[in-house]
Amino acid sequence: MGERWKWAPGYEGLYLVSDQGHVMSAPHECGGRAYAGVELSPSRCANGYMRVFLSRDGAVSNVLVHRLVAEAFIPFHAEGVEVNHINGNKADNRLVNLEWVTHRENVAHAWRNLPRRAHDRHIGRKLDAETARRIRAATGTYAQIGSEFGITPTMVGYIKQGKRWRMEDVD
Repeated sequence: MGERWKWAPGYEGLYLVSDQGHVMSAPHECGGRAYAGVELSPSRCANGYMRVFLSRDGAVSNVLVHRLVAEAFIPFHAEGVEVNHINGNKADNRLVNLEWVTHRENVAHAWRNLPRRAHDRHIGRKLDAETARRIRAATGTYAQIGSEFGITPTMVGYIKQGKRWRMEDVD
């Protein structure tokens, strides 16, 4: 079976989206000439999701490809649900890789199935007074110190300013 195309929700008559995660402009006529649809090149957002820029009534919008695919091909979704990438790859916007989930289900899926980022191994880690004392005495940028001790630069700042591990707790 080949690639299936549907109108992009909210952009009917202007753009098409496929079950393989592709987006294209609709074939159209202008000035008596026929123009074939052109596949759009998605770009990667800073958070890893793929987006395309769609135009309607002179306004250009930044639209996430996985949302277009899910809204076009997965019939039911309640207000407030999210699209989960089943295999964890945010660039894989094929219909078989997408599902509607609640935020809680999406977070649980990520914790169960996706590799941890380097800093995640420090979540919940308790600092002792000696480590806090060494952090307070350390020199360098907060980022450098945080990297050395496995904590965020923000936490380094909190420790150095006495918002965490106050002076009387450490000294």
